[in-house]
Amino acid sequence: HAYCWHRVSRSHRSAPIQAQRHIIYGQFHEEVDAVLRTALETDTIMELNTRRLGDKEAAEKLLPIYQRYYALGGRYVSLGSDAHTAQNIGMNFQVALELAETAKLQPVTFTKRKMQLCK
Repeated sequence: HAYCWHRVSRSHRSAPIQAQRHIIYGQFHEEVDAVLRTALETDTIMELNTRRLGDKEAAEKLLPIYQRYYALGGRYVSLGSDAHTAQNIGMNFQVALELAETAKLQPVTFTKRKMQLCK
C-alpha cells in the first residue's frame, strides 16, 4: 500500500505549481487507479477526510477519485475529521456525507475492527 501512495505523492509533488494544491484525478489517473485497486484487492476501506472539505475546490477535486473508487467496485467509505483539537471534531461532516452520497458510497465506522454501517 505504501508504494502506491508514494507513487501518487511523488507524482503530485512533481506536478506543475498550479496543480500542487490538489491531486487531480484526470492528471494522475494511473497512479490513483493503482492505489484504488490495491485498496480493493486488500479489502481496505477508503477514508474521506473532512478536514479540507471546507474548501469547495478541494471537495470538487476529491469527488472524481471517490466516484472512480465506486466504479472499480468500492462501496464503503469511512469519514474522519483528522481533528487535532476538540472544536474540529466533526468539522465539515455534512459535506462529507453529501460527497459520499454523490459518489454512491455507504459511510461506515469500525468498532473493535468490525465494520458497521452509518445511518
